[in-house]
Amino acid sequence: MATPHMSIPTFYRHRDSGMIGGVCSGIATYFGVNVAWVRLGFAGASLLVNVGTLFYILMWIATESRRGLPPPPDRFRAPVSWGLVGITVLGALVDIHSARSIGFLVFIAGGAVITWFALDRGKSIITLVLMVVGTSMILAGVVIGAVRWRVEPTFPTAIGTVLLTLAGVAALMVPIGVRIWQRMSAEREEKILSAERAEIAARLHDSVLQTLALIQKHAESPAEVIRLARGQERQLRRWLFEPETDTTLFTAIERACGEVEDIHAVRIAPVTVGHDQLLEPHVQALVLAAREAMVNAAKYAPDSEIDVYCENFDDIHIYIRDRGPGFDPQHIPADRHGIRDSICGRVERAGGKVNIRSQQEGDTGTEVEIIYPI
Repeated sequence: MATPHMSIPTFYRHRDSGMIGGVCSGIATYFGVNVAWVRLGFAGASLLVNVGTLFYILMWIATESRRGLPPPPDRFRAPVSWGLVGITVLGALVDIHSARSIGFLVFIAGGAVITWFALDRGKSIITLVLMVVGTSMILAGVVIGAVRWRVEPTFPTAIGTVLLTLAGVAALMVPIGVRIWQRMSAEREEKILSAERAEIAARLHDSVLQTLALIQKHAESPAEVIRLARGQERQLRRWLFEPETDTTLFTAIERACGEVEDIHAVRIAPVTVGHDQLLEPHVQALVLAAREAMVNAAKYAPDSEIDVYCENFDDIHIYIRDRGPGFDPQHIPADRHGIRDSICGRVERAGGKVNIRSQQEGDTGTEVEIIYPI
């Protein structure tokens, strides 16, 4: 029995319902607890050598914030929550004040917090002002620490000054770098999801929608409808549940020709020359695009023989030609997704290009050329 797939929820900070950075709200939502107890825990941990404050800052830097998330349940009212925030800040200040030799870290830590808070607000004048204030406080903390440690110019103080400067730069640049990395990761995930949606849509168009159109065309022939439905069921099950049996470019082309012949009752003459190649994802995309071109030829030129020529030398070239009435490639209706998505879009996403040559005058036919540079 297969083990059910368990998805792990993603942690996000709440930009709208958070008091400062939204870390407590994000933790409460992630674990399904009341946010009041999370804030109370951070307030108590801040009194223990700044454990709570440091953990909060690290979570603030390393996690992504989102707007529009539902707020978690809160047992306390807003004044009580702000009081807990004040206790947390007070605990941090007391711990820092207990070590007066590093009191200048208040400027660095405060400037870093202001800078991170500004990064969560988006683009505005207030954000720019907060960024300037935060950066100024970080630089002031670095200068104060450097001056204090330079009173006795020794080798340890020189090392300490360098480390302090690096800490100030890190306090300013690390959160900015983390935000850029998070934004790039989100854009990359969105691009992957968009490509997957486009591929699924193209697959459904090539199989299910094409078969439904044929079923409507042969609605008066029950035997033909049953044959089409069973063939489509086998094809859909094979795509969903069985691994790809074709391992090379030429075998996949020949199989696609056979499938289109069986479904549309046409004659297809495939020719393959050159070097065969493993059926990698981009090569599979070329085969699927070529199959869609065969389907279009079978639909609009059912009485003519369809020629399929595939060669693989320096580049991969696949030609699909029929002798039908032809069409104008420059005036394809907007609601027709076969050529636009299943052929051109699929090949372009794989890194290739498509050339279509067709004329509406006479039975000159249509030729689709698929090119992939190796």
